[in-house]
Amino acid sequence: MFNFFKNKQTEPAAPPPPKDPTPRIEFFNGISEELSNVSLQRNPKTGVNSVSMTFAQLNALDRFQSFTAGSNGIVRLIDEEGDIAVTPSSCRIVFGGEEGDELRGVICRFEIENDDHWERFMRFMHRYADEHGFAYGESAETSNEPSSLASETDSEA
Repeated sequence: MFNFFKNKQTEPAAPPPPKDPTPRIEFFNGISEELSNVSLQRNPKTGVNSVSMTFAQLNALDRFQSFTAGSNGIVRLIDEEGDIAVTPSSCRIVFGGEEGDELRGVICRFEIENDDHWERFMRFMHRYADEHGFAYGESAETSNEPSSLASETDSEA
């Protein structure tokens, strides 16, 4: 007699693959973008923190990768602590060149009102800066100048 319905041997489940701890920013799932500058400001009247991230190019637009990856209209900031999902208040695509059709960059802005969220965001930014060669500078408390992170290669230009 043949037994076509063999009992499955139970093998221990393989552990999940380790999460990639490299800090990264994604507009589209699985497509990391390279930040070229970030400006941080705090409104002295309201205490609300504003973030302006600048990207010189978007990898998602290269070879139309954005059509194959999902997007929820959020920016994901991913590091060893997990994901931060940010809904931008605005994203502006900047074009230039002789014909006006060359992508010059994307500027994404959002606000963070909660102090705990701000602290988490800053931990992400410090990790991102360390990993991607950014220099971080804070302005004096009395100054209205924004703090910013910029790639060391950008500041040499």
